[in-house]
Amino acid sequence: MRPLVSIIMPVHEAQRFVPRTIESVKNQTLKSWQLIVIDDASRDHTFRQICVGTLLDHRIHICFTHTSLGPAGARNFGLDLAVGRYIAFCDSDDIWMPDKLEKQLQTLQSSDHGICCTAYTRIDAEGHGFGSVVTPPAVIDYDRLLRSNCIGMSTAMIDTHVCGPVRLPIIARRQDYALWLQLARQGHTAIGLSEPLVKYRVHPGSLSSNKLKAAYYHWKVLRDLEKIPLTQALKYFARYGVDATKKRL
Repeated sequence: MRPLVSIIMPVHEAQRFVPRTIESVKNQTLKSWQLIVIDDASRDHTFRQICVGTLLDHRIHICFTHTSLGPAGARNFGLDLAVGRYIAFCDSDDIWMPDKLEKQLQTLQSSDHGICCTAYTRIDAEGHGFGSVVTPPAVIDYDRLLRSNCIGMSTAMIDTHVCGPVRLPIIARRQDYALWLQLARQGHTAIGLSEPLVKYRVHPGSLSSNKLKAAYYHWKVLRDLEKIPLTQALKYFARYGVDATKKRL
């Protein structure tokens, strides 16, 4: 039987975290899913850890690339293999709450939105929580996204019967933000759930923790991809700075 949800999980040298992440997918109360794990040319023991965590579960499919495709390329590789109506993304070091998929599916099936995202909490490399809950707006449209990326990648679910086929732009950083803007520009809106259904892991030195790099690539998406006029882009960029600061307080 065709699964309802296809879950795309790119992995690159995440041997320490990926078993727990896969376990959080296997523990979902919704059972109709396929998990597509793309080991993007890892050079450590990631592939071995993936295999150990996926034994005897026919819903899990493992792919391996000999040269790194990068986050966007690896996700698109997985999307080519997806058969579910609904698409979810899960980063290889994040953790889902057991009822994440079930609650998002119920939300999308009872609304006319094409995307559903959830609130999330942040954890460090040791799994300790910190900071406050990051909660998305109840409804997210193009104008709201231009102000800040309020859709966490591991929190998102997309209904392809509403949004159509999904592909990530091949850019160096902020591919997820570019995808949400692309879908929103086409008229698709996201509904945000205030319940934190994902634990998002933040690593020292990662892009998410490097404010200057994050700001630089946010600006490039606004100007280079969305072609927002300079004056308007400056207004949105200022709002992005305010929202980014609030997230970290």
